[in-house]
Amino acid sequence: MEDNFELEDCGDLSPILFACNLNSEIFTSNDLKTQLENQFLNFGLAHFVYLPSFRRMRVEYNTAEEAILAKISLHNTVFHDNEMHIYFSQSAMSTQDTTTSLAPPKAEKQFLISPPASPPIGWEPIEENKPMFNFDLISAVVELEPGQSHELHKATTTT
Repeated sequence: MEDNFELEDCGDLSPILFACNLNSEIFTSNDLKTQLENQFLNFGLAHFVYLPSFRRMRVEYNTAEEAILAKISLHNTVFHDNEMHIYFSQSAMSTQDTTTSLAPPKAEKQFLISPPASPPIGWEPIEENKPMFNFDLISAVVELEPGQSHELHKATTTT
């Protein structure tokens, strides 16, 4: 492996690595954990999270450059009788890429959904008409007496 290489444009890569296919004994032995962590600490300060049910370890570096160096050096190396596979974590989506995200609605008539503390500039209340009373209906209801049968619709020859 060549040590004299330049790291160019690491902005898209995550500083988080996953070490996969770890031996199960690593998760129960503090000595093995320390040995494994020391291999990763050769490339920079890192934070380790063990995932025993997946036989994996999450390694978070401060920079993507440190993660790249660790991946290049440690990928497919054997540790405690198992060949480790090192992968980058999926990086978060860029905030500039909004084509795959939903945009919030335009603020046209949002005051109708949730009224503001004060009405919009230029808003004037509309004068409403007085309520209409159907006096025929009210007089028919008044004429109803309890205990009597009431005909809602007059019968026709077909009904």
